[in-house]
Amino acid sequence: MEFFKSPGFKMYLLIVGAAAVLAFGITVAVLLPGYLDHQRNLKLVENSAKEETVDSSGELLIPEKYTTLLDPQWKSYYSLKYRIKDPENSEYWVDPSAMMLKYLENKNTTMMHDILKKYE
Repeated sequence: MEFFKSPGFKMYLLIVGAAAVLAFGITVAVLLPGYLDHQRNLKLVENSAKEETVDSSGELLIPEKYTTLLDPQWKSYYSLKYRIKDPENSEYWVDPSAMMLKYLENKNTTMMHDILKKYE
């Protein structure tokens, strides 16, 4: 019991406490700037994502630069009553879903490469 009351033990506790506080301070000084930069980047990404999207149908988010594609003021060269009788057999018919799937696949691949480049 006398060891815990001795001046050597008190000095030991003081040195260990000071080393612990110093180690914590160094750790915070090294890690805090990276953490703050990471948080700032997350906020920038969230803000840019909000700026680039426009809610046009409640569920569908379309980037602002593509909203002109939804502009209903285009003029058709055909009357509204004109319909292709059998689109699959028509020489002028191109399946839009196949084109859109190809476009979305290319766009998705490009976006994934851009995202993965940031973390290389």
